[in-house]
Order: sequence, then C-alpha cells, then structure tokens
Amino acid sequence: DVTALEIATNERYAIKVEGAEASSFSTNYELASRVLGHSSVIQDTQSSTAGRYVLKFDNVGQTADNEQKPMRYLRVRYVVSGTVSTGMTLTAHIAEDK
Repeated sequence: DVTALEIATNERYAIKVEGAEASSFSTNYELASRVLGHSSVIQDTQSSTAGRYVLKFDNVGQTADNEQKPMRYLRVRYVVSGTVSTGMTLTAHIAEDK
C-alpha cells in the first residue's frame, strides 16, 4: 500500500521482491518487480499515484545452472533514483494468493 508518492519530474521507484536460499542474501533472485514514478521516466502515459499495488510471485528462483529452487528467505527491496526529496511511503505485505 503506497500512501505517499513524490512525483515531480524525474523520480523513479523500483519495488522488488527478492528471494534467496541463505539468510545473508549473498545470492538473490528477483521474483517480482514494479516500477513507479514520473511518466517520462517510466515510459508510461501517466505518472504513478498512491494506492495498492499487487505483485504476484512464487518463491521459486531459477539458478544460474537453470535449476528451479525454492527460496527460503524473502525481502522487499527499493531502488530509488532521480531528484527525490520526500520520496515514497509504503507498507508491504506478503500473503498467500487464494
């Protein structure tokens, strides 16, 4: 749930769900991602707004040797770029899709 989102000219926010076999995340796998931001940066007709964004994923990652392995550890990672002053406020939840 994104409750605040600064969008002025060049802000870009990537929200990523990453999985790993080890708690250190020494090797991690991107399981899902969503990019929010100004329309000129995310190449969309409209800039992103606050609201609920759902990223569907499973906890299986494809390793470098093309094996499908379950990821025991999950995290949400944010990659922010542009001229950001107030940024983004959000709460992330992981739930089973029924």
